[in-house]
Amino acid sequence: LQERPGSGNRADWREWVERLSQNVRSPRAREAAAALQSLTRPGQPPEGVLRAANAVEDVWEELRP
Repeated sequence: LQERPGSGNRADWREWVERLSQNVRSPRAREAAAALQSLTRPGQPPEGVLRAANAVEDVWEELRP
């Protein structure tokens, strides 16, 4: 059983973010996943929120069927 964010379990979301780059195919999505991983670390500037949102959108576009 693989745990997913939002599925009601208490999986560590940081591990899930780390695994994203292993599960996407395009270079753009891999870069976005790496950016997201970096932007979720403590000490990020406020504008990092917008960059993280854009990274999530890039990864989402890759994962959609």
